[in-house]
Amino acid sequence: LTFESLPWPTYPPPRNVDMLTKDAISSFLLSSTHSPGKTRKQLLREALLAYHPDRFVGRYLSLVESSQRPLIEDAVGRVIRALNSLM
Repeated sequence: LTFESLPWPTYPPPRNVDMLTKDAISSFLLSSTHSPGKTRKQLLREALLAYHPDRFVGRYLSLVESSQRPLIEDAVGRVIRALNSLM
């Protein structure tokens, strides 16, 4: 797997880690077309669980090209910080 092939919480998919911003994540996750019927709190909680560093790294890191592992770890950290700030 590569950075580009992983499921990031933005649309369009990010081309680099700098695109994983609080605004980009918020506009995707909290969009009225994303999971209608769920509250903001539910959406953010689900995303926090999905992108929790231990869980995400455990699930995907062994499948990631070794040269991209530091990039993926940085990206997961950015996503979690953005999600925490949205709570």
